Amino acid sequence: MLFRSRSAPVSGTEQQVAQVLATVLERDGIGRHDDFFALGGDSLRAVQAILWLNSALGTQVPISVLFEARTVYGLARLLAGDGPADPQLRPRPAGQPPRLSAAQWRLWLHQQIEPGSVRYNRSLAVRIPESLSPEAVRAAVTETLARHDTLRTCFRADESGSPVPVAEPATAVPLTVEDGDPQAVLARELSRPFDLTAHPPVRAWVVRQHPGQCFLLLVVHEIAADASSRALIVRQLRASFRGRPVTAPALRYADRSEEHTSELQSHHD
Repeated sequence: MLFRSRSAPVSGTEQQVAQVLATVLERDGIGRHDDFFALGGDSLRAVQAILWLNSALGTQVPISVLFEARTVYGLARLLAGDGPADPQLRPRPAGQPPRLSAAQWRLWLHQQIEPGSVRYNRSLAVRIPESLSPEAVRAAVTETLARHDTLRTCFRADESGSPVPVAEPATAVPLTVEDGDPQAVLARELSRPFDLTAHPPVRAWVVRQHPGQCFLLLVVHEIAADASSRALIVRQLRASFRGRPVTAPALRYADRSEEHTSELQSHHD
């Protein structure tokens, strides 16, 4: 049964959850066992509710928990039990679809509301050694994308309209080579939005400024790489350019996101 008789929220956390859910549903109130989705909730309202609660309570509960908790009571238990955790990370079971992290949900929602936005476009620039050929640069970029699945991930809607991350195969990367000013090229490309549903959130160029000055430029969406991830990518590209071995991570981003989400949801079981 999806809808139960009205029972008032009990704890302080339940009262906060109830107030937020009622607000996004545009209702006067909501019972602790009322089903959020039976009362008219949808994926966008769920995202809004969790973002508000995470901000108000200082938690990091992923958006997907509301789809499973569904009630004030269930969601309050998760929020009250949320805290720093350092679980033993394990690879995501084979065949289990990946899930977005809370940060990715926020960025995906922003792109749905403002599809032409370039607010979260980020740039990377790596100087290319003069002796390195364009083919070697392309190979280094291709290896980097193969190593980090988020750099080749699109976000496509399922039947409910919720985003599902889909990693494209690791293939040779289209790499545009042009002459010009690297800063001008970055300014031009940072002004171009990404279609997160159709293409991986990264673009790459080799720009030759003048003889002996050559740069690899990347524009990447924040949904695929935060600041620390971008710094890691630059370090790995520089190592590849110098012929140094770079080890692929034992766990993908989806494994870490899955473990974090599962750990939070275990409080509800």
